[in-house]
Amino acid sequence: MTQFELSDLTGVGLRFVRDLEQGKPNLMTDKVNQVLLFFGHQLTPTPLSDETRRSLGK
Repeated sequence: MTQFELSDLTGVGLRFVRDLEQGKPNLMTDKVNQVLLFFGHQLTPTPLSDETRRSLGK
């Protein structure tokens, strides 16, 4: 699937798809979810485990 096809099928702009693919750190979560929902997923807040918190503090 091309970036153009993904943007067309998900209803987000081509530039957004490119930014998402390149790992831009400040993307709008509602648009991220538009793309994820196409693949059957959704971005949701999830509490971090204690182990993850400890590893982030290193």
